[in-house]
Amino acid sequence: MSSTALDLTFCRVEEKDREQLISLLSKVLRDGDSLHADKYDFAKWWWKYYAMPNAEPHIFICKEGEQILGYYHCPVYLGSLNGEPKKFAMVQDVGVSEAARGKGVFRKLADYATTQLQQSDVSFIYTFPNKKSIHTFIKYNGYRKIETLSTFVLPIATSTILSSKVSFAGLHKLLGSFFDLLYAPWIPKTKQGYSFQCEEKMSPQMVSVFEQFNRNFKNKLTRDVNYLTWRFEKKPHGKTYFFTASKNNEKVAVLVISVEDLLGSKAAVILDFAGVSAEAFAQLIVHVRKHSTTYFTEKIGLFYTSVSSSHTKFFQTSGFVKIPERLNPRALHLLGKNVAANEGEVMNAANWNFTLSEWDVL
Repeated sequence: MSSTALDLTFCRVEEKDREQLISLLSKVLRDGDSLHADKYDFAKWWWKYYAMPNAEPHIFICKEGEQILGYYHCPVYLGSLNGEPKKFAMVQDVGVSEAARGKGVFRKLADYATTQLQQSDVSFIYTFPNKKSIHTFIKYNGYRKIETLSTFVLPIATSTILSSKVSFAGLHKLLGSFFDLLYAPWIPKTKQGYSFQCEEKMSPQMVSVFEQFNRNFKNKLTRDVNYLTWRFEKKPHGKTYFFTASKNNEKVAVLVISVEDLLGSKAAVILDFAGVSAEAFAQLIVHVRKHSTTYFTEKIGLFYTSVSSSHTKFFQTSGFVKIPERLNPRALHLLGKNVAANEGEVMNAANWNFTLSEWDVL
């Protein structure tokens, strides 16, 4: 524990602080109009930081007396840097109360949290800061930008997207059909030999596809059965869809999807994926796109995702279009702070496997 001349005290969160902490966190999220702020409760907080097997969360708070003014959450995950097993910390829920803003409280709290993490057994710290905090992370906390994740979209039913934009009766269907016809040549052709399934939960065969795919990257989080079931099956609130492609009776591709509001319609957001080849992934995308009305209870307008640039080939060969960063209202900027590894290898975007599953908001 440490203090400053401003009568601020910095420490790790204790059980007695939890109710006040979650109340402040929820208020900050609502005031900032954050995605899913209305669903952030104790169950969501506990899942994020304590429900994962062998959880080692680092949660720091700033107090004035007994009043919590700020918070800084860092769950710890197993991963690999340059192919070697390491521990990663991700900076997630951070913020300060309205009364504490503009007084340097967040910067002091970030300094304290960063020092504590550097003294732990964590080898790498990463985060996806918003526009308000990215400057602080880079200038004051020593983070470096690895890359801005690539954002891809693939139309499923353009008329569904246009229905919220075009008021003239029936015009959205006419325009949608026209755009879908123009886009059709970019969609891969169906190939023989594949079968597809919508799964109830993460199976050992699906985990195996993720583990095999993950071996292609030097730097990544460990996607084992513990991580995948925690991340996608045990999360409170909302529904997650699992799709698989098989060939010769073996799983060859996996899609993990949630349905979110986007561009005035529903989008199939790809949280995570894995495939033994770009072709297997493309065939699964084509199948889910073609049968979206069967799999989803709501009309889906498009696929959407943000991933490491190392995944560009998978998405472009599947018909996806990359959205320019300047047109993306919530570009995900991946920042990293190297603690104990080769700097050049760690900061090379081509070595990373990041998907939306690493972004804690979804």
